[in-house]
Amino acid sequence: GKSVAWKTLCEAKGLLKADDVEGFEKVHYYVINPKSISMDELYGAYDLSTMEWADGILSSIMRVACQDERPDEKWLLLDGPV
Repeated sequence: GKSVAWKTLCEAKGLLKADDVEGFEKVHYYVINPKSISMDELYGAYDLSTMEWADGILSSIMRVACQDERPDEKWLLLDGPV
């Protein structure tokens, strides 16, 4: 199904990069199942008792991916309904 499709594309792009085909980069992917966590855990939330923002999983992963300066592609996949 869909998982096989993106995994195959990811692998193909990696193989093309290994063969030095121009325009292709290695792919790093992050898979999240949004059904398994609360909306606050996924997106982040403001804690009224401490008056602080708590990052969610999405923003934490985006921060890590954006700080990585390698030219590799970074994919964030949501495996389920959001």
